Amino acid sequence: MKHSKTTIILTILISIALFVLGLFTFDRLFEIILPKVDGGFYQVTELGGQFKTTLLFSFVLGLTPFLILLTWRLAPIISRSKKLASVLTVIVCMTGAIIVRQQILKSCFTGLTKNFTSTVDKMNVSYPVDQINFEYYLFGELIVGCPISYFLLRQKKI
Repeated sequence: MKHSKTTIILTILISIALFVLGLFTFDRLFEIILPKVDGGFYQVTELGGQFKTTLLFSFVLGLTPFLILLTWRLAPIISRSKKLASVLTVIVCMTGAIIVRQQILKSCFTGLTKNFTSTVDKMNVSYPVDQINFEYYLFGELIVGCPISYFLLRQKKI
């Protein structure tokens, strides 16, 4: 199955747009998805760590349309409804990865701060931003979401 030039150009444009969007909105998104726990805060510990995280996150966002197009080509997924379903499958997987990582961090942070808040003196616990790794969870679920959509939505051969 061959995709038209329009589809390929549109994929490239969407990838560039998602990459740029990721670069400019990552800080705001990061504040929203980080779990808030009393007695805990996040701290940048590595020089350039925030930039590396932003770049990797944006790279994963930019890579997403290419992997979805590759899935459509290999499956082959032809109908518009199945293409939309495959995009939604990948988005749900990636969102699930962020939620799972958020819950892992929340439980870890709650356990750490619980030990320190029981003392008389209030202590704050810092967690390195470099070790949060949302971008790796996002990439992992992108890699999982594409095969799921491949096997669920592929065109069955007669």
